[in-house]
Amino acid sequence: MIASTLLLSALLTLSAVPEGVGRTVDWARLAAAVRQYMLSPSDRSAAVVRGLLPQGGRARFGVPEERAASEEFYQALEHSLPTIGRLIEGRNREAVRLAFDLRSACDGALLEDLDAVLTRLVRVDPTLFLSEVRAHGGKAAIDVAAFTGAAFVDQEEAKCAELNQRIRALDSVHDDSLAALRDLAIEKIRKATTPIPRCK
Repeated sequence: MIASTLLLSALLTLSAVPEGVGRTVDWARLAAAVRQYMLSPSDRSAAVVRGLLPQGGRARFGVPEERAASEEFYQALEHSLPTIGRLIEGRNREAVRLAFDLRSACDGALLEDLDAVLTRLVRVDPTLFLSEVRAHGGKAAIDVAAFTGAAFVDQEEAKCAELNQRIRALDSVHDDSLAALRDLAIEKIRKATTPIPRCK
């Protein structure tokens, strides 16, 4: 416990100055912060992770040395996804916020895995989902609502049922301030059902 507290304090100190736009992410520190969050999820440990993420943009994955350096972080986050998923299903707002923030440091299969975790919230708490979409770019983040991922590949009936359940959940949101995003999310999901045979 003492060692864990000391590590968290050290990471807080190191992350006090945010990574500027376009600056290289310190992947080793970010990986350590993610592992610490998995061991002890809290608002404080989430803030450490957030402080090490790229600010105002995405990580530079087109740079070969950046991609190589990010592998440790990718492994740490992959191992942390079950913990983040449980917290999201428990309506933990800080975990939801962190998951959206983590998208800026992910691409490829890991981004898809993270989005698959985030989409669980659509049915669990559609109001919280839309609130965090609004806080993370609004229309730029709304595509997550229709994402299904690897779990539904070649599972057309299950995919149709899942998407329709999301639509029903979103239909239950009556907050006027979220109405535009709700309608856009439903539109995106309906488009995702179109290629599925006999899906209504």
